[in-house]
Amino acid sequence: MKKVVCLVLCLVFVFTTAFSVSAENVVANGIDVSRWQGDTIDWNKVKADGYSFVIIRAGYSGANDTYFEQNYTGAKAAGLNVGAYMYSYALTVKEAEEDAELMLSWLEGKQFEYPIYYDIEDPSQEALTTRQRTDIALAFINKIQAAGYYGGIYANKNWFTNYLYLDEIRAVCDTWIAHWTTDGSLHDYSSEHGLYQYTDSGNVDGITQNVVDLDVAYIDYPAIMQKYGYNGYPKQDITTNRETLIKQGNDWYYIKDGKIQYNATTLVYFEGAWHYVEKGKVNFNATTLFYFNKDWYYIENGKVNFGYTGLVNYNGENYYVQGGRIIWGVNGLKYTNGAWYYLSNSTVAKNYTSLVYNIDAWYYVQNGKVNFGYTGLVAYNGDNYYIQKGVLKWGVNGLKYTNGAWYYLNNSTVAKNYTSLVYNIDAWYYVQNGKINFSATTLVYFNDGWYYVQNGKVNFNATTLIYFNDGWYYVQNGKVNFNATTLTYFNNDWYYVNKGKVDFGAKTLVYFNNNWYYVENGKVNFKANIARFKFGTGYYTIKNGVVVF
Repeated sequence: MKKVVCLVLCLVFVFTTAFSVSAENVVANGIDVSRWQGDTIDWNKVKADGYSFVIIRAGYSGANDTYFEQNYTGAKAAGLNVGAYMYSYALTVKEAEEDAELMLSWLEGKQFEYPIYYDIEDPSQEALTTRQRTDIALAFINKIQAAGYYGGIYANKNWFTNYLYLDEIRAVCDTWIAHWTTDGSLHDYSSEHGLYQYTDSGNVDGITQNVVDLDVAYIDYPAIMQKYGYNGYPKQDITTNRETLIKQGNDWYYIKDGKIQYNATTLVYFEGAWHYVEKGKVNFNATTLFYFNKDWYYIENGKVNFGYTGLVNYNGENYYVQGGRIIWGVNGLKYTNGAWYYLSNSTVAKNYTSLVYNIDAWYYVQNGKVNFGYTGLVAYNGDNYYIQKGVLKWGVNGLKYTNGAWYYLNNSTVAKNYTSLVYNIDAWYYVQNGKINFSATTLVYFNDGWYYVQNGKVNFNATTLIYFNDGWYYVQNGKVNFNATTLTYFNNDWYYVNKGKVDFGAKTLVYFNNNWYYVENGKVNFKANIARFKFGTGYYTIKNGVVVF
């Protein structure tokens, strides 16, 4: 956002003459300006060009922007909605707090429909740790928001990804991301950020000095500021009659029209805070949610805590509160209270267990919360995916032991249609429909032959017969030997194998181990005694199944 002539930005951008913005989740188009756009901005032309808001630089650490007052006055006069930002050079929390004090002095007496942002991305801050940079950002925000302003943090995508703890920032305020494109197209950041700056090279009617940053808003900020009394707007008077609190002894009572309202359970505004009155008396022990004038408010120790953003348990459900109120319509994954929760209409979906996509990865949500302790399979849309510590990490292949069995994975997905032999560590295993079948004893065709699988594993020590499909096959060293014509001993009998398969139709003589044996119906008949048996061109005498010469 800061434009210094000598600064070489690590971002290549092709200037274009105009940007056409259209996205389903965009609620407003806007710009952000500083003294770099000069003092001749025609704000009426800016508005006529289709832009409804502007974020104005108020200044930077130590000094205000030369044209802040002029830009604010001109934009307001043209009917634009206005926000403000401060560019940070702060290197300590103390300096960030001093920035906030200075910013508050510039904001005094003004009203803003958009948040007050802290722009943190200066090269001088890169030498700090991520912890230090995040603490600097939060120090500014906490001070701004404590003064009644709706705060936000601005940074480019690289900084939000690598230089700040974005989850912590989003837990307390909104964010504004810069991720520039070359053709005016937009990434969809509607589930992650409130504002998106998509180029620093826009051309806007009414601005003749330098190009300008273009932005889109995903949130109706003016409605929030005016409804909830942020950024110089008055708190709505949600009472209609004269009312107050009065102390009697150690208790505070609710007075309306001169009488204590013993039956009243309500909220009462008194001395700068909203108090929770229960049966006519402020209940300072109450920490709960309370419905009042079409909104649910978070009560903490008897007062509405507008500074709280997080979960509140109420009647067995956990609701997501922002700035002391439930703002309905928050959906998807949200980091709050030290964990990631899956929200459905601002409520933790406690019965929801599935995979959920967020930003750039799939997460395993169990009972409404990302379970980072889980490693195993999760069924989703007809497939089973391999999750590692709550996250689907693509690229896991081969056999993997999980959920009490061995599965064959293809890109972290159980290959449910895969049936074959798979080598793992020191053996070949029989995978059937993506899972090793340890109950299987069968023949499996693989590469160049049929292999003998015993209890799910190829038994290369086996020389035996096995029944498969339409007959008995001769397995030698774990593989069917279709070249074998011989006798083999199996289950107390000697069988005649002809080209790898028992020939039950054979009635012949077979030479084996220096003897000729009489085979009948594929098996040596040791009970056979035949005086003359024709074989080839001669006749042979058989005694007890063996030819006698």
